[in-house]
Amino acid sequence: MKQYYLGFILLCFASRSFAQTLEDDRLALIAVYTATVAGMGGDPYGGLGDQGVPGSSPCGWKGVTCSGGRVSELNIIDGSLSGYLPAEIGNLTALTKLVLKRTFYGSYGIRGVIPVTLGNLVNLEYLDLGGNSFTGQLPTTIGNLSKLTYLNLSYFPFSSSTPEFGGLTGAIPVEIGNLANLIILNISDQNLKGNLPAELGNLTKLEVLSLANNDFTGSIPSSLGNLSSLKTINLAYGLYPPAREPKGHLSGSIPASFVNLTNLQFLDITRQSLSNGIANLSGVPTTATVNISENSFNFNGMENNINRLDFYNDQAIIPLHIVIPLAIPVGPSGPYGFLSVDAGGTLANNTYKWYKDGVPVLTKTGDASFIPPGLGVYHVTVSNSLIPNLTLVSDAYTITSPFPVNLTSFTGENTSSGNVLSWKTTSETNNKGFQIEQSADAKTFESIGFVDGLGDNLGDKNYTFLDRKPYFKTYYRLKQLDYDGKSEYSRIITVKQDKTKLSVYPNPAKNEFFVSGLDGEEVVEIRNATGKIVLEQKIGSAQSVATNQLVNGIYLIRIGDEVKKLMIMR
Repeated sequence: MKQYYLGFILLCFASRSFAQTLEDDRLALIAVYTATVAGMGGDPYGGLGDQGVPGSSPCGWKGVTCSGGRVSELNIIDGSLSGYLPAEIGNLTALTKLVLKRTFYGSYGIRGVIPVTLGNLVNLEYLDLGGNSFTGQLPTTIGNLSKLTYLNLSYFPFSSSTPEFGGLTGAIPVEIGNLANLIILNISDQNLKGNLPAELGNLTKLEVLSLANNDFTGSIPSSLGNLSSLKTINLAYGLYPPAREPKGHLSGSIPASFVNLTNLQFLDITRQSLSNGIANLSGVPTTATVNISENSFNFNGMENNINRLDFYNDQAIIPLHIVIPLAIPVGPSGPYGFLSVDAGGTLANNTYKWYKDGVPVLTKTGDASFIPPGLGVYHVTVSNSLIPNLTLVSDAYTITSPFPVNLTSFTGENTSSGNVLSWKTTSETNNKGFQIEQSADAKTFESIGFVDGLGDNLGDKNYTFLDRKPYFKTYYRLKQLDYDGKSEYSRIITVKQDKTKLSVYPNPAKNEFFVSGLDGEEVVEIRNATGKIVLEQKIGSAQSVATNQLVNGIYLIRIGDEVKKLMIMR
């Protein structure tokens, strides 16, 4: 019995020690009031008055609302806010609304770090600290505020002499994904960096996402496509301050998952470094405002999405390539190679206007190559008949002398050791050597080796290179490098393995089969005797393909460029 009473007494003591009271709230408010007017001369609270009297009620103080015997709201919007936000803010545990927002005119606002104790305010539904001058990183404890529906931590400058961006730095903490009730999220005009967390895709009630004018890197997470309630996405990098580069560093493409954003009204990703074509935006309403201007897009994907793109002008300069001609004798005035540019889109819709020394010399449609007529500075502009408000401009290529290498052949052969590449030159000038580049799709190339050149040579020279790790079908090109840093490309050749590398087993199969020899994940396509596709599945080397839904018979199995026969028999 004594143990029971002792436990009861300890429980009562603990309850009195940790339960917050209105007096605790009053003391916390005094700490906040004092800290946020320090040193500036202004007082957004109208004077402390009797707030220092122990036991007095803070209910009715400026900006204070009480409910259930506790402070439930602190709402101050004023230009005189300054000082710092003290740790005692975390003692106002009954708060459902906290607004300490600096208006445009007045002080610098509240400075210093956002205290980690903010995470104690687990009843908060509305948090607005906008316009202030916080520094440091966002505390991970912000993820504790799971009841939040509104979060504003944006910044705006006080005057032309104050920083144009806020001082919040570091990455957005992944714990932000815990705010499952959030409807509005605004952390714009700060100095946040790093990748956008995939956990943003957990905010399934979100309607407004504004992270504009930060300095994020990496790609836009595809998980944003989960946010079907989104009405606004603002990831623009819209200003040109001297302290920052003219473009943001978000790269990659628009996620294909954006097709799911059927409630979108506004999408702005202006002045980032996005490229790789425009994803299918057919799910985005045609009434939405979509701005993808000043990125690095070409015409890829624009033709099919043009009715959903409102602003898409001023894309980055596209690279101009010179391709080494084959079997053309070198004379005193040439050859100069073939100039080529990849503008994307449908070739037949593209019109290429070529310039020499700034003067138009040739306009043609449906052909991206050009034979320069002599020495000079060349560039091209490209328009597309379906995309009226965008003209792509290439960089300039200066031809100061005939082509440095006369390449007379470039071939490849598959052998048991790999693919053997061979090429021949009959003259070389200032030739540092050849970088060998490989691709699986003829679009994205990577360097796999380098062969030294002869510098200056007027005789024949044969070169070879062995690729020990080719794809089943491999595309190759040579990048010829001069000692002065210039480079040119050869034409692209294709080498296909003579022997099939894939096998299907068991054959006949009953309820499943496997594929050996895969380099990675591949799509398996199964056609019946009439040629109809009856099954498609992406598999890896250890995965099986289930056939229990298929009737007995002979089927054709296609994996990439290889076709196998498979009998199903039970």
